[in-house]
Amino acid sequence: MDIGKYIKELLILHDCVILPGLGGFVANYRSAEINEMLKIISPPSKSILFNRNLYHNDGLLIGHISGKTGLGYKDVEIQVQGYAEKIIKNSGSGNKVVIDELGFFFQDKEKKLIEMKSTKGSGGEDKNIKSISTDNDTTGRGSGPGLCYVKFENYTGYKIWVYVDGYCEGLLSPWADGGLYTGTGSTSLYAVATFTSGKKLVWGPYSVDCDYMYTLKLYK
Repeated sequence: MDIGKYIKELLILHDCVILPGLGGFVANYRSAEINEMLKIISPPSKSILFNRNLYHNDGLLIGHISGKTGLGYKDVEIQVQGYAEKIIKNSGSGNKVVIDELGFFFQDKEKKLIEMKSTKGSGGEDKNIKSISTDNDTTGRGSGPGLCYVKFENYTGYKIWVYVDGYCEGLLSPWADGGLYTGTGSTSLYAVATFTSGKKLVWGPYSVDCDYMYTLKLYK
């Protein structure tokens, strides 16, 4: 049984879903953001955090699975308990336990269970993506002290997510262009168009030397 699937279903409707015996997945709402400089809009989203202190069974997850599958509450409870124990056991053996689209679990050297959020695209985990940018500053961007203007030109009919140094700067509309300032020096540029089929079209990542201005043209 894919317990992770049911956790994801509940997180759409609830702010917290507890996996009994392990911890709680807490969803923090992030409102839509407008990047005036890049002329793009980032849609509303939820960021998922993990709280190890929320491990007591509140019945939400087990009740949901029972209703979806038709299995008895006790039967589901046993499977959920086994799922949590499997995560603890596997992570304790030095393995990374992944819950698709939510994140992964591992244990540190002191055998403390830790969950780290994995940033994922529609086609699975994307190592080129770090996190979503929530501001317009250039901290940690580029390697030089000055400013460089990065311009994206979209020559396709697709909506494209654009990234600078691994950080998402928003969604670029079809046949549109826009830009933003980043630090001078070595800069990583990346872009991806995702589709409901799970496929994606990517550009890069490109490592460029951004001095004064750099333009990345996105062709199909």
